[in-house]
Amino acid sequence: MPYRLEGFASLPVRDAEDHLVALKSLSWNAPKLLYRHDDKVVAGKIVSLKWRDQGLWIECDAEDQYAESPAFSIRFSVREHEIKGVGREAHAIVKRGILTEVSLVQTPCCPGALVVHRHKLPDTPITKSTNPFNDAEWQVRHEQRQIKIKTLLSEMKGGN
Repeated sequence: MPYRLEGFASLPVRDAEDHLVALKSLSWNAPKLLYRHDDKVVAGKIVSLKWRDQGLWIECDAEDQYAESPAFSIRFSVREHEIKGVGREAHAIVKRGILTEVSLVQTPCCPGALVVHRHKLPDTPITKSTNPFNDAEWQVRHEQRQIKIKTLLSEMKGGN
């Protein structure tokens, strides 16, 4: 059974990679929901991404096998950044970037990027294709309609 997961995907704090993603610094266009940043493992779908005062809030629907993941992690390409600090204090402040995916993970790179709400959804696979051509019953009905249309067109033209 799929689950709806909610929480912060990113917060404006220094992460394990010495990045700090500034509030409202990322934009996106249909990023994927993956498992452990593996492009071959789609974990479900992102329902909503929005900036809040505290960070980037995500709502996503995850398949059963990934729904127990406790945290989120993001992948992004940096378009503009600033280096702050020296030595061990050095870190990059991301001022502008493109979010390419969100992953469900065991340990987040960004502290606080945790799943805070999890609830069951109706028992329909999230990643199931909605392409009607995969549905055999739909295909039969489609072929029957095509025959009816051809018959009607033929009658309109004065054919049999």
